[in-house]
Amino acid sequence: VTAGVFAKLQEDTEDQWMYLCTMGQGSDRDRFEYGIECVVHENSKLTNLQDIKRAFAAGNIDVFMVGKLSTSGGIFPRSYLKRQGFALSEDDIIFTGTHDNCLRELVRAAEKAGEPQQHELQNSATQQQSAPANQMNSNTREHIAFVWDGAYVEGHDNEGLPIERLTLDGLDQQQIPESAVIVRRQFYESDSEFFDK
Repeated sequence: VTAGVFAKLQEDTEDQWMYLCTMGQGSDRDRFEYGIECVVHENSKLTNLQDIKRAFAAGNIDVFMVGKLSTSGGIFPRSYLKRQGFALSEDDIIFTGTHDNCLRELVRAAEKAGEPQQHELQNSATQQQSAPANQMNSNTREHIAFVWDGAYVEGHDNEGLPIERLTLDGLDQQQIPESAVIVRRQFYESDSEFFDK
């Protein structure tokens, strides 16, 4: 199956199908899988999954994705968030159409909402003493975006956008196959010796 079909099966019929292997896409293709990145504004206070959960609980977060049928920018991130206990409907997501737009819209929304900038936080000696340069109050709106791992590259300029990668357990290990060979779990369990060969 294609990556999109595999992702949809994972989302809709979890535990019914088993992944066996990834098929190559020709002799000139040396990459068989790709991943997902969760990206935030460089001045965001979000550092881990617990921070995201607190922002969700407070209703202070916007989630950007590429599209409902995008594998890395839609289906898999929604499935991941669902497994982490987030009750997130499609109406709660801002779909941007492309991976590049997703990153740009994240930055635009974050800066419009007033995520902290150095010059804004150093207006007085009192502020300098009482808050770190990236301090945000609990009412500050947060923003996260989900894109494929080719849209955001660690250590690169990324079109000069002030963004950074957020490491999330379970998501970082998720690899999406270009094409996957799968088998119905019931069939596998009835004749596992065949597959072990």
